[in-house]
Amino acid sequence: VDADGPATLQATLPTEAILTALAESGVAAEASDSAGRYVCNAVLYTALRALEGSGARVGFVHLPPGLPEPNEVVKTVVRAVVAAGRNPEA
Repeated sequence: VDADGPATLQATLPTEAILTALAESGVAAEASDSAGRYVCNAVLYTALRALEGSGARVGFVHLPPGLPEPNEVVKTVVRAVVAAGRNPEA
């Protein structure tokens, strides 16, 4: 993505807190160390570089295609991320 930048960057979201909140909401989820390829990877890498040093939390959430109720899953994911962000230990 950036020839002058590091090969990898780590997301800064409170992953474990988000996974716990999702599990408590009944949403199966797992952590990954890859944002995927192409656009997903470029979006995450660019956001991490742009916000580097700002204290902002940056991450990427993949939702699988073909969800039975995608709008409800998205709402649940958003609630989990917000809840995890309110956790002082996250």
